[in-house]
Amino acid sequence: MSTVPAVSGLSIEDATTLLAQQGLAVSDARYEYSDGLPSGAVIDTSPPAGSESPDGGTVELIVSNGPDPVTGYVPDVAGVSYDYADVALTAAGYLPAPHDQESAFVEVGLVVGTVPRAGTALGPGASVNVYVSVGVPPIPDETQGPATVILE
Repeated sequence: MSTVPAVSGLSIEDATTLLAQQGLAVSDARYEYSDGLPSGAVIDTSPPAGSESPDGGTVELIVSNGPDPVTGYVPDVAGVSYDYADVALTAAGYLPAPHDQESAFVEVGLVVGTVPRAGTALGPGASVNVYVSVGVPPIPDETQGPATVILE
């Protein structure tokens, strides 16, 4: 019987070498995201370290893909001022980018919405377009006259 050695934090190559020194072979590698270990480092094994395994037995390596690229969701900032939206999005790890948007339904200066939309899973450092109401577009002069006549 061989004892599965602790290989967490080692590279796949170093873990494979250490396992071979114990009379064990790597059967497979499974990849998972890990905030604590860089990509390519061994997170754990199956069977776990300290377990007994028959001589010549196999061990599966669980290897880090690095941090999960999706770490949050776009917050809902519709209806708030751009300044507030900027703070909220920046605190969530995103890069807000303001854009003007004509709107008859949202007060001037308030956020109409974002792209990507609120609730969308997004990785840190991603840009979020923030559309801020500039109100209703002005009525062209050539249509003001007839409209005024109708209203009078």
